[in-house]
Amino acid sequence: METVFNAYEALRIGLEMEKDGFQFYSSLASRVSDAEARALLQGLAEDELQHMRKFEEMIDSENFGNAWAADDLQMLNEFIEETVQHDIFPDKKEAQHIALGIDDLRDVLTMAAEHEDKAVDYYRELATRCTFETGKKAFFQLMEEEKAHAANLKQALENL
Repeated sequence: METVFNAYEALRIGLEMEKDGFQFYSSLASRVSDAEARALLQGLAEDELQHMRKFEEMIDSENFGNAWAADDLQMLNEFIEETVQHDIFPDKKEAQHIALGIDDLRDVLTMAAEHEDKAVDYYRELATRCTFETGKKAFFQLMEEEKAHAANLKQALENL
């Protein structure tokens, strides 16, 4: 049976994914020696931070308050930890390992475009599984932003 997400669950899942992206790009940026690659990664980290803020604002504006039992929140946190975190973006340790293999801007562009493509697919899936219309719209909007990021990265790669 396919999991369907309510508003809070969908927003929390999106928020966690953006946190992963921010940590991943920030970690890579702090470790690459190529200045152009570092600037690109810092820009991607900033984009992820802006997406995090969107999710936080949506969670706050919906005023979920204490509508969730502690057991429900624990189950959601476990679901996020087991199935969401690091599905798209590697954790900090893996990011450090990846940074060792990055030689230049071409490597960063290629790797980042792949992760943005994964994010597009992930947001598309979340949008179809969300029972909350505002959440669906948010996921589709983020999907379009991730598509634009991926296209820009691929274009920059072609221009090298």
